[in-house]
Amino acid sequence: MPRLRYLYRPLHLRKNYKEINEEEILCKLYDCRVGTLKLVISKLINEAILSHMNLDINSTITQMLELNNYLTSLFIINLYPLIFNYLLQELEDKQIEEIDEDILRRIEELARSADMETELDLLLVTLEEIVNQLEV
Repeated sequence: MPRLRYLYRPLHLRKNYKEINEEEILCKLYDCRVGTLKLVISKLINEAILSHMNLDINSTITQMLELNNYLTSLFIINLYPLIFNYLLQELEDKQIEEIDEDILRRIEELARSADMETELDLLLVTLEEIVNQLEV
């Protein structure tokens, strides 16, 4: 049985901004439990923009738009690995260290089925059902 800590998918980072820690921004998703992915990601992007903005009046709007587009594209290209890692993180939080191949396959399917309208709490309920079915 594969150990969870070896299953995490790498994130695709661009590192176009020295002052922005892309991985930290993307991984803040792991702390969220409620809301659609669209709502949660928008909130995370807004927080990141506000915390990294240069408050130069002449470039504020331009910076906001540029950072918004940049971070949005990062979340989009990383959607599958983020959701997959999110689900693994949830299992680790439940003290699960190993999963069998069937659970892994079903988690991959669940992660691939997620889109921007996916509710995080429903995603977690589905994960719980997958784990419970295999424990029986």
